[in-house]
Amino acid sequence: MGAISRAQLADMPFRLFETLTGVFDARAQRMHSLPLAGFEADTPLREWLLRGVNHVNWRRACHTGQPLRLGIHPDDLSLRLGHRVIPMAEAVSASLTYPDMARGYPAVTASG
Repeated sequence: MGAISRAQLADMPFRLFETLTGVFDARAQRMHSLPLAGFEADTPLREWLLRGVNHVNWRRACHTGQPLRLGIHPDDLSLRLGHRVIPMAEAVSASLTYPDMARGYPAVTASG
C-alpha cells in the first residue's frame, strides 16, 4: 500500500484494508493476520513460488483454524495455476465477509 501510516488509513472512507499478510481494521487499529493462497503465476518461477506459499498457507489455515483467503484475478484460470483455482475454491467449507471481519471473524476452518 506504499508509505501510508495507520493513522492516515483511519482517516480514509474505508475501514478494512487487505494486504498480503491479512486484513487491517483501520478503525480498531488492528491487523487480522490471515493466510492467503494466490494463483497469478505467469512464469515458471512464480508458479513454483506460489505453489510453495499456497501449500504453507493452506496448512497454516488447517492447523490454526484461520480462514484461508483466496486471491483470484480475472486471468488466473488461464495461467499456470489455473487448474488449482476451482478445486481450492470447492474445498472451502464456509465464507467470511468484510462485515464479519469488522465484527471480529468467527472461527472458520479449512478442511484437508
